[in-house]
Amino acid sequence: MQKILKNSSIVKSKKLHSSYLDCTDTYGRYIGKYKVIKSGPVYEVYEFQYPVRLGIDTSKYRTGIKKKPQNKRRKEYRRKRSTRARNLVKRVARMNFTPKDKFLTCTFAENVTDVPYANNEFRKFIKRLNRRYGPISYITAIQFQKRGAIHYHSLINLPYVEKKELQEIWGNGIIHITKLDNVDNVGAYISRYMLRDALDERLSGKKCYFTSKGLKRPEPEYFNAEGYQELSKVAGLDPSKVVFKNSYTSDRNGEVKYTEYNVVRDFNSYGKKS
Repeated sequence: MQKILKNSSIVKSKKLHSSYLDCTDTYGRYIGKYKVIKSGPVYEVYEFQYPVRLGIDTSKYRTGIKKKPQNKRRKEYRRKRSTRARNLVKRVARMNFTPKDKFLTCTFAENVTDVPYANNEFRKFIKRLNRRYGPISYITAIQFQKRGAIHYHSLINLPYVEKKELQEIWGNGIIHITKLDNVDNVGAYISRYMLRDALDERLSGKKCYFTSKGLKRPEPEYFNAEGYQELSKVAGLDPSKVVFKNSYTSDRNGEVKYTEYNVVRDFNSYGKKS
C-alpha cells in the first residue's frame, strides 16, 4: 500500500503511521474507498461510494439492479474493453516515453485488410529494427483507412533514421515519422489519437494495440480516507493541479468520482524511465 508514498522523493524524510494505509477488515477483504493510479506526473484518483472488496460482488446485495439483455451486455463489454485499453495505453505511454520520442505511421501500399497477416508483417518490421538499432520500445495501435486498408500508429523510442531507410526496412509501403514536440502529456495525446478505431467491428475479438516487452505498467494503490489525505499532502494533489474531473455510476461501487491531477505541467522536464 505504500508504493506511491515510498517512491515519492517528497516523503523520503517523512515517517508514515501504518494506520494511514491499513485498509483491511477482520476478514482481510476491505481495500478502501480510494483507488490511486500514478503514471509519470499524473495521479488518477477514484473515490467510491461503496468500498472496494476483493473477491466479493457487492452489487448483488443492492436492490434495483436488473440483468441486461445479451446484446446490450456484449456492446457494453466492448465499450469497457475499449476504455480499459485507452486508459492503459495512456498510462504506459506516460511511464515509458517523453516528447523526445517519435510518432511513427506504417502504411501498406496494397489494400491489406487481413489483421493477423498485417500484425505479422509489423512484428517482423520490429524484429528487423531490433537487430539494427538495439532493443526498441514501442506502443502500437491498429487503424483502418477509408479504403479499408490497415495501418499502424506507434509511439517509439527509435534513434534518428532516414525515412528512406525506414521504408526499406518496413518494405510494405510508405512510412511517416515525426517528433512529439510541444506535447505536455504524451499519454493523453497518444491514446486519443491512436485508439480511434478500438470499437471497430473488424477488431472484434482481437487486440486493438500491442507493446514491446519490459515496459513499466502502473499498479493501482488503495487507501482509506486518512491514508488518502496523507497522500494528497505529500504528492501535492491540490485543486490547482486538477486537469479533468468526472463521475459515473457503477453497479459494484455506486457513485464513482474520478479526478485526474498533473503535478508537473511541463512534461518536457519529466525524465524517461530510470
